[in-house]
Amino acid sequence: MAASVEILTAIRELTNSKQIDRAELHGLLEDGINAALAKKHGPTVQAEVDIDESKGAIRIVLLKTVVEEVTDPASQISLEEARFELALAQWDRHQVREHGEEPRRQDAAHPDQRL
Repeated sequence: MAASVEILTAIRELTNSKQIDRAELHGLLEDGINAALAKKHGPTVQAEVDIDESKGAIRIVLLKTVVEEVTDPASQISLEEARFELALAQWDRHQVREHGEEPRRQDAAHPDQRL
């Protein structure tokens, strides 16, 4: 989360000092994130990137299809793994709600992640 705040602070500074359009910078940042995801997970990876400057957050959700047999790990997930990720995300949300703790994993499934 700290890195997101730093990136968004840099975007604000660039838009103010260089007269660069904020939407254009958001697009460039999203393109960079997607390129990094493709390098890490392969060219078939699909993701939603949400930049929320008001919260100082960048949310990245990997979009995968649930399948019986995974043939492309970048775009597919097994039913067993999807259930595990969903349970982990629910546990993380419970921890935040009950104890005010931050989620343990940044790559845990997001509540509105498409499975």
